[in-house]
Amino acid sequence: PKYLLHDPINFTDEEIKQINDYMKIAISQANIALENNQLPIGAVIVDSENNQLIAAAHDCRIVLCQDNTKVANLRHATFECIDKVAELQRNNQSNNNQSNNNQSNNN
Repeated sequence: PKYLLHDPINFTDEEIKQINDYMKIAISQANIALENNQLPIGAVIVDSENNQLIAAAHDCRIVLCQDNTKVANLRHATFECIDKVAELQRNNQSNNNQSNNNQSNNN
């Protein structure tokens, strides 16, 4: 494939350490899923500009129904992370709007 013709990405030792640390968090999330009888999948989202962890989540797909059948819904680990980021953004926007309203009321 064409992508194999490109030079591999060269990470610094510090970047490799950070990647490994985030992978450990994703693996710990997968272990939480496994402990809860879910698929052992974990995910993290990292802000690439400041290298900060934004969200971590695990799979929540399998729901046990009353008749002991399992239903797979759409709560993949990645969707859980995206929902957490969206919630943070909504909260930040709400806080910013509230702060702006308070400032305009004080003027």
